[in-house]
Amino acid sequence: MKNPKKLKVDEIMSKPVMTLTAEMEFIPAGELMKNKKIRRFPIVGKNKKLVGVVTETDILNVKSMIL
Repeated sequence: MKNPKKLKVDEIMSKPVMTLTAEMEFIPAGELMKNKKIRRFPIVGKNKKLVGVVTETDILNVKSMIL
């Protein structure tokens, strides 16, 4: 096994990278998080550039406001 102090992030990151678009509605995003057991998603804009990150907590906070 490689020395953990020498590991690079690309050796331990989740692959393939799954992203959501900024236009996606939050309920399907939450369902995808639940079904895929993913707690954070990078959000990309129309140009496919990173514009932010949505977390499971973000989704739960919005859900609690509407229930």
